[in-house]
Amino acid sequence: MTVFDVLLTGADDKGRFNAIYRVMSFDEDSAVTLSRASAALADYAVLDASIQARDLALPEGSLDFPRVLSHGQREYIALN
Repeated sequence: MTVFDVLLTGADDKGRFNAIYRVMSFDEDSAVTLSRASAALADYAVLDASIQARDLALPEGSLDFPRVLSHGQREYIALN
């Protein structure tokens, strides 16, 4: 199991934004999929997703299944 930071670029009724999701998963593809699914539950469209960091410290506790560990605040992008 590996811990990844996934950068999502999303959009909601206020505009475009970036958010970092920390995910524990078996590989990059499933980390991105978990992040996108979590974003869908937060009711926003994901425009792009990319791995920003990998091999981060594993959390304490159960490592039995992949999951989203945390998600950052939305940082809105100023569009000119």
